[in-house]
Amino acid sequence: KESLIEVCKKNKIQVHTTDTWDDLFFKIWLNKIEPFFPKNRPLIVTEFPASQAALSTIGTTPSGNSFARRFEVFMGGLEIANAFHELTDPTLQRKRFKKDMDLRSETYGETLPKTPIEEDFLEAVEKLPPCAGIAVGIDRLVMLLANEPEIQYLKWLPHF
Repeated sequence: KESLIEVCKKNKIQVHTTDTWDDLFFKIWLNKIEPFFPKNRPLIVTEFPASQAALSTIGTTPSGNSFARRFEVFMGGLEIANAFHELTDPTLQRKRFKKDMDLRSETYGETLPKTPIEEDFLEAVEKLPPCAGIAVGIDRLVMLLANEPEIQYLKWLPHF
């Protein structure tokens, strides 16, 4: 966390005492990395930090570093798709949910309401076979194809 704070300060990115490692990672990502992605070709970003796994499995590089088994597809500077290898272990998913709630409580205190663990979701996870999925942002794909820089200009799209 300290090294990320240093990077933020060096790059004039505001840091708050409540910022978690993930908060700092995203501040750097959104301010100093993502804006410089190529606009004229697709880019696929892989091996996100393990803390970015959320609902995905975790892999290990040959050098022993852990990473989230997920990737994002960017085109024209926009995130078009987010994909990951699904975590199908309900016990591990429950532990992640609990760890996340504990971190939120530690970081934000009572200002952030607790999110109950979705038991129905965990039951469904238990029934999943090994699988992967990808979510494609149709609105962002239309933005890219229509050469629209702002999503608000897509008001003509039907609402589903």
